[in-house]
Order: sequence, then C-alpha cells, then structure tokens
Amino acid sequence: MPIASITSDVKGLSESYVSQNVKKYNKLISDINADVNGKVWIFWQRDEQEKFQVILGGIKEINDFYADITSEKKKAEVRKAMASSIEEIKKFTVDVAQQLAQEGNDKQALEKELQTLESSSGQTDPQTLETKRLSLKKRLELADRRLAMMKQFQSNYSRIEPALQEALGEIERFILVVEESAKFYKDAYRTLKLSHDINAAYKQLEDFQKLEPLSQDLENSWKELENFVLTLTGQIAHFKGE
Repeated sequence: MPIASITSDVKGLSESYVSQNVKKYNKLISDINADVNGKVWIFWQRDEQEKFQVILGGIKEINDFYADITSEKKKAEVRKAMASSIEEIKKFTVDVAQQLAQEGNDKQALEKELQTLESSSGQTDPQTLETKRLSLKKRLELADRRLAMMKQFQSNYSRIEPALQEALGEIERFILVVEESAKFYKDAYRTLKLSHDINAAYKQLEDFQKLEPLSQDLENSWKELENFVLTLTGQIAHFKGE
C-alpha cells in the first residue's frame, strides 16, 4: 500500500495530509491577520481585544489539530501503515523475480504458437491466418515490454533497497517533527492565552478604578435629589379647616 493511499482512519498522520493542513493553517493565520487589519467593518470597528481574540482562536484551532494527530494511537497506526508500505515493496521485488521466469515461459509459448501457425499456413484461411499472426506478434511485443520493465526494476534494486532502509528513518523523523510541532503550537497558544488573561485582568482592574469617581458622582446626586424632594414637598398646600 503506497503512503499516498493510507486509509482514511490513519490519514491524520500521513505526510500528505499533514502538509496539506500545515499549509491550510498557515494560510488561516495569514487570512486572520488580513481580516483583522485590513477589513472595513460596516457598522463598527473591532477594538484590540477583539482582534486579539480572533487570532487566539485561530492558534487554538491549530493547537487542537496537532494535539489530535500526535496521540499515541495515531502514531502507532501511521508507523504500522508506512512500514507495511515498505514491506509490500520488498515483497513486490520477490514477486518480480518469480514473474520474470513466468513471463519468459509465456513468451516462449507465444513464439511456439506463432511457429505452429506459420507452418500450417496452407491449411488455414488466409484472412484468419493473418488476423492470428498479427495478434500473436502484438502480444509478443507486449511480452517483450513486460520483460524489459521487470529486468530494469531488478537492475535498479541495488538503489531501491538502501532507499527503503532510509524510508524507515524518515518515518521516525516525520513523526518527531509532528510531535515537536505539537509542542511548539501548544506553547504558542499558552503564551497567547496568558497574554489574553493578563490583559483581561488589567482591564478588570481599570474598571474597578472607575468605581470610585462613579461612587462620588452617586453621592453628589444625593444632595441634588434631596433639594429636589424638599422643594416639591414644600409646595404642598396645607389644609385649612374652619
């Protein structure tokens, strides 16, 4: 099974899928920055806190993505799937050696069939003879092509075998890079989240500091209200009895 066809249940750690998503999320960050900094909002403008929240949400999405694909289960699955791909290539090289002998026998059988056909030319309808002769010659050409491809593959195996060994190391390096990426994005999110929380705390303190002048304003309103009440109540007409 080639790496490109790793089944969907383990695609979370396949190289093509990760590459695709790294590009996707890098573009996401770029789009977020462009959206936050460049978009003209019709009815209102985002303040710095709201802009920061948008970016924080994007980084969290990336963090969650990496946290998922670095689970021990998925790492085991991708190791198994990719190692299986390498074993299938090795098995194919053995199969080619066996098929090469069979292809040689098949070609000899076709050549013998053509010789037999040629020797019976006087006993066969000319049109039928020509159709069979053309078919056998074309099939022999295809047999020669298959034999040539197999021999070429065998001659290249001296370079293929070391490449397969290197592939095992590349699998481990790939998983390592994914793991380190997960750690990096986790720390990036933690850092941004801490900045967000600190800013929120400062903003809350600022709001508390605004309470004192507000309290003073409320106290000042007492006197105004008292005067208003006294004025209104002083205007009540006294009952005059006889």
